[in-house]
Formats: sequence, C-alpha cells, structure tokens
Amino acid sequence: MLEAATQELAEKGFEAFSVRSVARRSGVSRPSLLLRWPDKDSLILETLASISEWPSTDPAGGLLDELSTLVRGIVNLLDPTTIAIQMRLIADASSHPQLFAAFQHKVMSSAGHQLADVLERAIARGELADGIDCRWAADALVGVVFLRTIASPELRPLSAAAQRRLIDSMMSTVREGARPLSAQ
Repeated sequence: MLEAATQELAEKGFEAFSVRSVARRSGVSRPSLLLRWPDKDSLILETLASISEWPSTDPAGGLLDELSTLVRGIVNLLDPTTIAIQMRLIADASSHPQLFAAFQHKVMSSAGHQLADVLERAIARGELADGIDCRWAADALVGVVFLRTIASPELRPLSAAAQRRLIDSMMSTVREGARPLSAQ
C-alpha cells in the first residue's frame, strides 16, 4: 500500500493525491485502507516516512564508518522519485502547512538528530573536539548531499569518490571550526 501511495504522490502530487486511487493501485478496498490511515494526510505522512528511513550505524566502527554509512544512506534515499516528492512537498508547504510541519518533525528532524548523535558520540570518544555545533554540521552535510544531487544532470547520485571527498571536507571543516576564533 505504501508503494502504491509513493507512486500516487510521485505522479499526482499532494493536491491530486487520492486514497481511492491508492486503494485501487494496491488492490485493497478504500475502507480497508482507511482502517489503517484515517485520512489522506496520515497516509501521505507514513508514505514519506517510509521512503525516508535512514540507515542504522554501528557506533563501534568509529566516526568515519558511521558517516560513510549515513552519507551512502542519504544518497540512496535521494532517488528521482523521492526527490520529486520532497520537492513537491516543499513547494506545497504553504498549502499544506500541517503536513509539512509533520514531515519536518517526523522525517527531517529525526534524521538530523541521528546524524548529530553520531557527531556527539565522536566527541565523547575523542574523535572530534568539544565545541562543534553538531546539529549545524549534520544539517550542512545533509544539505550538501541534497543540493549536489538535485543540481546534477538527471539527478545522478553522488559517486563513492564524491561521497568520500564530501566526508573529508566536512571533517576538515568541523575540526577547523572547533578551534577558538583567536587561534585561527
């Protein structure tokens, strides 16, 4: 059902999204669909969450392994269908403020917190210095991956080499940013 809802969102967007059409696509009755999702927005939100699941990381692997896993996961999440849906949601945010706020809370914030947690664990292990704004660094990393993907021809995912360069640049930036301004 979520796959059918994903197709519906990708093809029709939020305004034309239809629970009836999702039921038809998935081969279930509309009342059966409504038993699980009482309204269109709850189905849309769960669909967005299902296509935006972040990978789990292994804290024992160290910061570079965790960052590599997360960046690879972000890249995998940014397929053309998912990007199209996210761009539509952003464009329709003013028409669907509650849905957008729920998406921000359920998907965007939790993802940012997960990445910030990775950076905070690295600080606790001594891999990064205290004083790093972990939430800023997390947002910056996700933002760069997203922007580089949507700016690429045909929405091509970042190559493994580009992912490594991005992680290296981020590491250099957060290490540099942890120094007091007077030392820079």
